[in-house]
Amino acid sequence: MTWNKDDSNFGIIGIEYQLPSLVVDEVDLAKYLNWEPEKLTIGLELLECGTVIDCEDSISLALSAVDRLMKKYNIDVNSVGRIDVGTESNHDSSKAFKTYLMNLFPGNNSICGLDTTNACYGGTAAFLNAIAWLESSLWDGRYAIVVATDVALYKDLPPLPTTGAGAVAMLLGPTAALKIKRGTLSHHFANTFDFMKPKTLYPHSFLDGKVSVQIYLEAFQKCYEKLNSSYDYMVFHTPYPKLTKKAAVLVGASPDKIEKSLEIPRRNGNSYTASAYMALVSLLSNNIAIGEKILFFSLGSGLASSLFVLEKCGEISTVDIKERLDLRKKISPEELVQRTSRIPELENFVPSDTPIFNGWYLKEINNYKRTYFKYE
Repeated sequence: MTWNKDDSNFGIIGIEYQLPSLVVDEVDLAKYLNWEPEKLTIGLELLECGTVIDCEDSISLALSAVDRLMKKYNIDVNSVGRIDVGTESNHDSSKAFKTYLMNLFPGNNSICGLDTTNACYGGTAAFLNAIAWLESSLWDGRYAIVVATDVALYKDLPPLPTTGAGAVAMLLGPTAALKIKRGTLSHHFANTFDFMKPKTLYPHSFLDGKVSVQIYLEAFQKCYEKLNSSYDYMVFHTPYPKLTKKAAVLVGASPDKIEKSLEIPRRNGNSYTASAYMALVSLLSNNIAIGEKILFFSLGSGLASSLFVLEKCGEISTVDIKERLDLRKKISPEELVQRTSRIPELENFVPSDTPIFNGWYLKEINNYKRTYFKYE
């Protein structure tokens, strides 16, 4: 499979995703925290939060999402020339998550691309890198795949309701169904200390919630000021749904433009780099007409943010969202705390949980080496 530059219209051809196996009801969690349930269900507009079993991690979620993508669109392994991964969950300071994905492409060792990290923004950096490759003289005529994958783990109780996890994989190339409208890309970058993950805290974070909300709203406003396009829908990085609506109101936009993007974020929490793309998956499950435009805002603490408008140029859809969300296993808040507060083993570990969904899972860690297996 090869294309010429004349094919143009580079962007998203297809999209797939993988959810974590476990779910906690936010009402139950509020009771556990001795909070009024409305603080979470109305104040944050969250219904559930998702987390992983012990044989799931950001790599297994990414493997599953990419495997689903390849099968859904019947993609030959040799037709992929680039893979970019956005994540903030890597346990290894040297080995990229992308290297694990190479196991899905036997015989094709000419796939460029690696990981990008800056809090929740890494997936969008990966996306823009892949688009730049497709539009450059370096493009070799093959597809690009972009993956955003993370597991959000909190040791402190206040941010616990925004726990989340998941991976989104996107197929990029010409004659795309979703393309960035020219002239709509804007950025806002700065040096802030609202959210960090020092190695001594791994896998947990240092969070200044008030500052984090402040920079989210300021960054969106700065990017939005440069916007010169109309739009029909809004998709945001979604730490929690209420924050996205505050951002919309801040610039005089209707929160109704966001509502169709909130099904997964409202029931799965904050999946970090995957969060904005889970919102996009949610929106695409609705009947979006050809020619309609989507304002897309991505932010990562620290601070990196971008805004652009996606235009629908062809058919693209996501299915089974409610079914996949409903398949997750419900656990108690006590179990959530136990699972998210522990320090993962990095040197040697054999998982004890049994897979629930079809997909890829961690088999073992042996002398720091991770191996994965496919469960069907």
